[in-house]
Amino acid sequence: MKTNQELRIGLLKAVIANPHQAPTAVAALHRVVAVSDPDFYARFALWSNSNTIGQVQREIMLANLLAAESPQLRQLGATQIMTLVPTQLSTIIKLLKGEFGKIPRSTRTAVTRYLRGLESLPDQFDMTALSAGGALKHLYAGLRIKPDTRADAILFKKNPPEDSLAYKLKTLLKTEDLGEQADFVLSNQIPYKAVLSVLPSMNPVILALLIAPMTPDEVKTHLPSLKTRGALDHPAVRAIVREKQNRNSATAAQSTKPIHGELDQKLTEILATPLPVNTLGAKAG
Repeated sequence: MKTNQELRIGLLKAVIANPHQAPTAVAALHRVVAVSDPDFYARFALWSNSNTIGQVQREIMLANLLAAESPQLRQLGATQIMTLVPTQLSTIIKLLKGEFGKIPRSTRTAVTRYLRGLESLPDQFDMTALSAGGALKHLYAGLRIKPDTRADAILFKKNPPEDSLAYKLKTLLKTEDLGEQADFVLSNQIPYKAVLSVLPSMNPVILALLIAPMTPDEVKTHLPSLKTRGALDHPAVRAIVREKQNRNSATAAQSTKPIHGELDQKLTEILATPLPVNTLGAKAG
């Protein structure tokens, strides 16, 4: 039987070697370490928040936390749910059903809290429904969580209320006059990503209206799409883009630390990672 130290090294090697895939043996190793060495696994999960590991490995890790026998590990997993986007959370729910054959009550409670928080922020909910509506529907329906009236109307009834982004986009789609389109976008402050979903072709006026409120980082993100739609072909629009590119972003993007160095060094960092109050509490051995 392998020692805890050997299992720790094995898991760390597997995570580094398979950042974007999860062979059956790697998934099984996650489960073994979560059961046999929960204190280390909790620290490993927290350490991974500030160190680059592949999304697939992170999703497997969170599924193991949520399905763990230890209430403390399940609590740690539940707190990390709030940091996910709906597509990631939907994938984890599928993993729990497929690999573990269960959805713990604590997970359902955490997802309910996640969805209620999103519902309480209408603008954020509307943009999320636009980009990840399928994942949201899976979370509601798959866990039998009843959406509030507004979410139900947008996602399931297909009858969005007038204050919703979905309703505004339906109205914009029906508007054929270019001047009226520009006025509607301006008066309703519809963001670029939303307009793009219904107007793949845009005139320079609408492009200028959409680029003006963007941050420099947003312009950088959308630049390939803006180029495709001719934003750099029109002098006035190009000037707005260049001004954004030349301005330093007000907020520097926080980057994660790449995984580097020897395995022993990484293990030392993981074991030194502090656990939240009331999480496990046993000394790492």
